[in-house]
Parts: sequence; C-alpha cells; structure tokens
Amino acid sequence: KTHLLRMKSDLPQLSPEEAVDLTQRGGMVVCLDVPTGHEFGLDLRSYSVGPNFRGMKMIPSGIHLLVSGNELERYGVFITLAAGDVAVFQWDPKTEMLALAPDDIRAKNAAAARRMDLDSQLGPYPLNTFSDWQALTRHITPNVLQRAGVPCGAFIAPGGIGDDPIAALGRPQAAPAPEMPLRPYFDDAPRTAQYVQID
Repeated sequence: KTHLLRMKSDLPQLSPEEAVDLTQRGGMVVCLDVPTGHEFGLDLRSYSVGPNFRGMKMIPSGIHLLVSGNELERYGVFITLAAGDVAVFQWDPKTEMLALAPDDIRAKNAAAARRMDLDSQLGPYPLNTFSDWQALTRHITPNVLQRAGVPCGAFIAPGGIGDDPIAALGRPQAAPAPEMPLRPYFDDAPRTAQYVQID
C-alpha cells in the first residue's frame, strides 16, 4: 500500500485504530485533479504530489496555510478547520491554480471523505510538526487576516521586498514610502498581505 506524503519523522507511531480515530476527529483537505509533480503544502511541510494524491487528513483544528505551486511560482490560502470539517479544492487548468470547488462538487467529495472513501488517497498531516506551527501562528486569527487584506479563503501571492516596513526604517527621510500592496481586480486572483498590528 502506497503512503502518500508520508515522512516518518513527522508522524507519531499510530495503531490502525488510532489512525482511524484521528482521521474521523480531524479535518481534511481534498484537492481534486492536481497534476502529478505539482507542489502541495500545509503549514510547515510541502510535497511533490503523485498520481493518486487527493489531499490530506488528520488535520488538527485551527488555522492552516495551504500552499501550492511549482518551481516558478507559489501561492497560498489560509483556511480554518474544526473537527470533521472538509475543505475541497479543485485544480483549474485555465489559471493553473487550485480554487475552491463548486458547491455540488464540494458537497459530494466532502461526504466521500467523511465516509473514508478517499482514505487511501489522503496523506496524513505531519502531526509532530503541529506544536511548531501553533507556536508560529499563535497571534494569527481570522480578524488579523481580515485586517491584513487576506481573509481566510483568499489566495495569497508572495509580497515584494518593497512591502517590508522594517526596510523602511533605514530609508532616507526624503525617500518616498512604498505603495501599499494592490488588491487584484478579480476576487479569486492571489493578493499580497499588508502588515498590521496583531490582536
């Protein structure tokens, strides 16, 4: 049996019963039609996906960062998952990006994931990295993301170096301040985040 996205050092030793329990109590991300070799990541780990890849299971509750891309460009999206939640994305060949799946496809695949019909095609979340992820994101809330211009569900593009407020500290007084990152015209296009105060 092929184990997708498995890194032994990232996973605790689990009995089959414990694995089923974590799958049923955790969240899941289902990704449909992702091309083989494309990058998929969640939080602190990313992987090159194989032909049987359909997503990730055993995801602890909270805020998570899904990252996708290739060697030329990457983008991400923050999502929140509670126990039993299933987020469903689908590859869009026109934009060559993952996008939220339409409602009918989302409902069908979420139900299949909860029945564990997709279990063999979902890689396990790297549970041994979760405490590090929690430490890094302890100040990130949906409200902070909203103020930063990247609410949960909005796709994010990497920001430019000119957006860095720390770099501005060494800028001469007469130098113009960098413009704020632009929001894309289309809602589903990736955007850059703005620096904001945490809660």
